[in-house]
Amino acid sequence: MSTRFYPRYVKGNPQLRVFLPDFKLIMVKPVNKLPENVVTFKTSVKMTDWDIKNYLEKIYKIEVANVQSRVMSGDLRKTTFGLTKHDDYRLADVSLPVGQKFTWPELFPKEKEKQEIDDYKATLEKVTEGRTVDPNLSNLPTWFR
Repeated sequence: MSTRFYPRYVKGNPQLRVFLPDFKLIMVKPVNKLPENVVTFKTSVKMTDWDIKNYLEKIYKIEVANVQSRVMSGDLRKTTFGLTKHDDYRLADVSLPVGQKFTWPELFPKEKEKQEIDDYKATLEKVTEGRTVDPNLSNLPTWFR
């Protein structure tokens, strides 16, 4: 499945060869609700279901029960030069074995977000505390002052 051309074996000292994958898998939050043991990935159109399964099993040591993929068309965008089309991509729904489940990690906890909002409000109050407004200019917009 690789598009790279590796040099043939040459007699002599053994050479260290590292075979890296040519493709990447991007984990995507699904639009529709899926079971807990299904994860969605976005990848290149060139990868097949078999390649995706081998990629996850060999590189990340993840057990895969089933892979179902579909090819999605890239978005059309209007530019000053006309229409441009983004590359097509493949969406793969990977089913984990029975009993395993995947949950998205909470990257932005609500407590921390609330604390940051409170800190912002306190700082804003400190900044606006010493300001005075001229009563003669109250009807004018701020950009005109």
